[in-house]
Amino acid sequence: MYMQVRGQGNFYRELRNKGFFINAPDDYFFQGSNKEGVGYNENQFSLPRLEQLVITRSTLFEGTFIMPPTAVWSFVPLVPYHAGGGAASFWPPSHHIEEYELALAMHMSFGIAACYRGPGLYDTLAVRDMVHTWVSWFKANRRILTADLIHVKRPDGQSIDGIVHVDASATSGDIALAAFFNPTSTTLNATIMLPLYYAGVAPGGSVNVTSAEPAGALLASAAPGSKVLTANMRSRVALDLDIPAGGYAMFAVRQA
Repeated sequence: MYMQVRGQGNFYRELRNKGFFINAPDDYFFQGSNKEGVGYNENQFSLPRLEQLVITRSTLFEGTFIMPPTAVWSFVPLVPYHAGGGAASFWPPSHHIEEYELALAMHMSFGIAACYRGPGLYDTLAVRDMVHTWVSWFKANRRILTADLIHVKRPDGQSIDGIVHVDASATSGDIALAAFFNPTSTTLNATIMLPLYYAGVAPGGSVNVTSAEPAGALLASAAPGSKVLTANMRSRVALDLDIPAGGYAMFAVRQA
């Protein structure tokens, strides 16, 4: 075992010397790897797509307690992986475009890059445009999406779950970006107390909260465009959510 680990480390060092960026399933950071897996059970990728996405999102939620989003990678099985067949895979994505968009939305809103296992990221122009929309959204929000992550509500498959990225050092632009998901088959309404202490919001401070989903997003909430909210004594604001079945809602936060 010792020699195997040592040999693996030497292999990664050689790859880094040749300029490779390495996603590895183990923590060989001192030997040259760039990212490790966020943590998963390979059998989850044999589940039907929607069940699989809820469990994957809970994995992203739990894995980012111990690792920052930029240090880990996740997985999307475009083609069958182990068991599950077509019910578990996303290929062809044009036949499962809403589930595929949800996979993109949740990974990018967590700030985590997934490994997409399959023959391509799209099979039609419509899917290509959708992928382009989310990649462009991530690039436009890269600073806040790769900032510290606060865990708001763990995914349980029965109620709204979500997270918020925060950056108290921001001198301009967004100080937080929140993402919430509805895993159920019905519209859900809820009021979430959004924690903004680590975004630099003082008790009694005011923030401007704006819908942040990309234009043309398929499963986005019909939330109001912008509102000013006041933080309570714990630097939390009451955020009203109205999320369609299987959909999501995203919000950018700035100092008012």
